[in-house]
Order: sequence, then C-alpha cells, then structure tokens
Amino acid sequence: MEQEKPYEFLTPRELSEYMKISMTSVYRLVDGRHINVYRIGKRLRFKKSDVDKYIEGQLYPAMDRKRL
Repeated sequence: MEQEKPYEFLTPRELSEYMKISMTSVYRLVDGRHINVYRIGKRLRFKKSDVDKYIEGQLYPAMDRKRL
C-alpha cells in the first residue's frame, strides 16, 4: 500500500517568493478569497497543492496573432 505524502505548507513569505509577487499581493489574494489559506495557531499557511491549482487556473491561452 502506498504511503500518503504529508501536505507541504508555505508561509506568506515563502508564497510571495514562490509566486514572485509582493507580500501586499499575497494579502490581497487572501482578502479577496482568491486563494485558500489555513490558520495554524495564529499563523497563516498555504497548501502548496492549492497554490499550484490557483496558478493553473490563471492560465490564459496564447492569443492568435491574426487577431492582433
């Protein structure tokens, strides 16, 4: 039987570095409820798999040059 992997969590700082965005942008994502956040004690944490799903959902198809 395959053993389950533990969740990988990111801190707000790690999330900003992972996504290459500012800390202000991280908190805007949280305030706008665009990304799932977990409160562990008094600290905020982001599940990396949730972040990856959010990023994949932000993909826009390449524009057709003929339409430009």
